[in-house]
Amino acid sequence: MVRLTVPFTPPPGQKVDERFGAATHLVVTATPSALIRSGDGHGTDLARVLELDPAVGEGILHVAARAASCDIGDGEGAACRMHQQDWGVPLRVVADGSGVLSLPSGAPPTDTPTVIGHPKMGIVPNRFVDSGRKLQIC
Repeated sequence: MVRLTVPFTPPPGQKVDERFGAATHLVVTATPSALIRSGDGHGTDLARVLELDPAVGEGILHVAARAASCDIGDGEGAACRMHQQDWGVPLRVVADGSGVLSLPSGAPPTDTPTVIGHPKMGIVPNRFVDSGRKLQIC
């Protein structure tokens, strides 16, 4: 089991906008699709538990998150915004990998996602370089 979270904090001077329903949306899929046994699909919660199939071994986790925010003041010129970010996370299922994957929305891109240790089955992110060679990041 891997706990996926996509924390979202509106930019300064803005608030989460739930006037027309849920302000957030999360889509999780994988290539190959069999990599995820449960937890894939669409939802409004920016956190979920994924059950990965160790028999599949490795693949790409596709995560897309959206959140709506509006200016705090409702006066003239107030605006609303839709924030969206997409990730393609190469990963490999290993016995001593992490049980938590956090992908901060709106954060500057990094080479690897934030991953912390967990004693049970989890993931080790992989990075793909231009040469096509896969390197394990420890």
